[in-house]
Amino acid sequence: MKCFKSLLLLLLPAAAALAATPVAPVLQIVGFGAMDDITGAATEIRTPGGVFPLPLASSWATGLYAGGFDPAYQVDQIKKGHRLLPWFQLPADGRTMPASYYESATQDIARNHLPLTLVSTQWEVAVAAALTPVGGAMQPLSPFSPLPAWYEAGLRWGRHPMLARMQELYPDPPRIIFLSNNEQPKLWWHEVRDQGLLPAALGDEEIRRRVGDAWVLRYRELIRGFRDGLVSPAWRRNSRFVGYDAFGFVDYFRWDGWLDYSLNIPGRFEPWPLAWDGASVTYYTSDWSKTTDFNVFSPQVGASNLVPMRESAERMHVDDYWFELSIWDGQTGDSKGKDASYRSLGQTYDPARYQGFVQFGLWTIRPRVAREFRNPDQSRAIVGAYFDVIVAAVDRVHDDPVLRKFWRAGKLLQNETSPSPYQSSVPADWQRTPRWFLLDSSGNPPRPWDIYSSQLQVFSLALQLGNSTEREWLVYAFSPLASVARDVDVRIPGGPTVTVRSSRSGCFTQVRESDRRQTTIGC
Repeated sequence: MKCFKSLLLLLLPAAAALAATPVAPVLQIVGFGAMDDITGAATEIRTPGGVFPLPLASSWATGLYAGGFDPAYQVDQIKKGHRLLPWFQLPADGRTMPASYYESATQDIARNHLPLTLVSTQWEVAVAAALTPVGGAMQPLSPFSPLPAWYEAGLRWGRHPMLARMQELYPDPPRIIFLSNNEQPKLWWHEVRDQGLLPAALGDEEIRRRVGDAWVLRYRELIRGFRDGLVSPAWRRNSRFVGYDAFGFVDYFRWDGWLDYSLNIPGRFEPWPLAWDGASVTYYTSDWSKTTDFNVFSPQVGASNLVPMRESAERMHVDDYWFELSIWDGQTGDSKGKDASYRSLGQTYDPARYQGFVQFGLWTIRPRVAREFRNPDQSRAIVGAYFDVIVAAVDRVHDDPVLRKFWRAGKLLQNETSPSPYQSSVPADWQRTPRWFLLDSSGNPPRPWDIYSSQLQVFSLALQLGNSTEREWLVYAFSPLASVARDVDVRIPGGPTVTVRSSRSGCFTQVRESDRRQTTIGC
């Protein structure tokens, strides 16, 4: 279900290339204009149902190759006033990055007391390696593998020599995100059943429950070991351990077989919020999938599922749950990428279209971090304009007072007149859960839609502030296939039908109930 490509095999040649390539010196920081915004956004505690912290921009691409998104580049961008959450590569197996990669940047970040991220391959690869006989092939992990192996694997990560040095350079960060790509092969629950690790007589629901509970215990041990391996009390206290897609997924209920890839049980959409401190969740138009940014089978439609999942995760975790959105447009730099697929249909793909797509995802779920995925060898010269879109979308929220107040406290409005088109094998508790936020628009074809062939011309949503006759709304409208901005009709749930601007880059419209005034923002 995931397409994030493991960095493990790329790491050794990439690190060697980095070490052999002169690295531009990190700019000395005179003062970060965005320093308070970054630290405030990263450290704010969000209670369930509370206001949303403002977003930050970050990436999975850690600058392993020259011309990439290395820490020196990040520091320069922050100096220019952009709200980036700094990120570093943390290599596997105790290997370290060249000092030129991280030491100067760590010192600059420390001088300004900023938060940071350590990006890694899957931590539990050390568990699988420890359980593999000499000369044997590594097997998918079992949810009933020995608990001590998980703690020991975490402890080795926490004692990583690069982390030891970073703690010397910066002993008191206000927030550290340890981010795992979380793609170690594991047995699916139905494989546990079929292999007889649990008796089939228990029933599928009970097997999913027991498998989920077992994974929670093991990942907690992994994280406990990781935290215990850290030296600095501030690092232990302020660290959050976050897994890629350690969550539900946007394709819930899209097809009948979704439950084979889920540990859903009544009252618990997935066990992962009980195991991890947070998740970085897929919002991808993957190169290997038929998903697009213009069909019903799209991340925008699936993102509605993430809204109640996040609310549930925050109630389950209760301790400052960290939610990120991992964003990818499927570009790979070759003929197999999603942009090439669009061109084969006679469409164009550019940063403007990406902007509309990115902003729809951000405003549906309002994550703490917009984290872009790129292949490690894709340089800023190739994809930098697309990361600039992520940065601009985040800065726009911070800088525009209207967007800022709606991001913080606006209520995302449920579309109660139309159901989600994803309706396959929906459990009873989910049948009562609000999970459709895409607005009705005259620009879209009449329902019912075919998931795989129906094209949507307008992706729109609305947030509300205020009550009674003093309400105001923020409407966002995005038309990925539009060549020019146009007017579209959108029905605001519980409010009026309004005519707003929509474009391939996305348009915001503020609507006031008291005087029916409309103001277009950033179209």
